[in-house]
Amino acid sequence: FYAHRPILSGRAPALAALADVCSPGTAIPISDVRPDIFRLLLRFIYGGEVPGEDVLKEEARNIIRAADRFGCAGFKLAAEAKLSTVGITTENASELILFADATNCAMLKEAAMDYF
Repeated sequence: FYAHRPILSGRAPALAALADVCSPGTAIPISDVRPDIFRLLLRFIYGGEVPGEDVLKEEARNIIRAADRFGCAGFKLAAEAKLSTVGITTENASELILFADATNCAMLKEAAMDYF
């Protein structure tokens, strides 16, 4: 994927910091993020595009991890809001509390705690 530093610096500061240490045109290895999740992240960074409800529901945790890692707060909040409204069940509430705590998702943590 190709990206522009000025855009990254405004929308994903941690990702921009990775680009700052490399010369222009140099590939930056991104590990621990699937290409489809990274593509969703870039689409949000460039156009503010939030994935469809089905994608958010299925990939919310991966999106939250990637957005948190690269400092893309808006994308993280969108995924957190979707997971908070449709992704919590009595079976996964305790797991989501731990996940929310680890990723600083206060809204998700509060919503999951309502199941207890």
